Amino acid sequence: MLLQIRTALLASLTLALASTCAADASSRHLPPAPAGVTYDAVVTVHGELARGTGATSVNRTGNGIYFVSFDADLSACVVVAALGRATTIGGSYEKPGFISTGLAEDPNVIWVSTAGVNGRGRERSFHLIVGC
Repeated sequence: MLLQIRTALLASLTLALASTCAADASSRHLPPAPAGVTYDAVVTVHGELARGTGATSVNRTGNGIYFVSFDADLSACVVVAALGRATTIGGSYEKPGFISTGLAEDPNVIWVSTAGVNGRGRERSFHLIVGC
């Protein structure tokens, strides 16, 4: 009986959150993005573009600060980044740390900040996915 109550509460909460998210998304008044378009980039620890779809260049401007340029306006897209090796040279996994990302002032550019476990900026290789 308790399991049925928990299941019913979870289902109600899921529906409530889904309707809240839908209401928030419709109130933003963003231009519609092309459906199903995905861009990606794999960037080396030195700020070089190892490979990618739609990615045109990478500019490393400081200790752990990267700007990844794409051939499209990404202002209505979602950006996700993760630390990860660009190649297997030097090992098969990236050292632990932190990564942050977002849209730069130029809508064709995504900024990425990488840091070590102590929070200080460090060069790290990473994978970036942009979904529109």
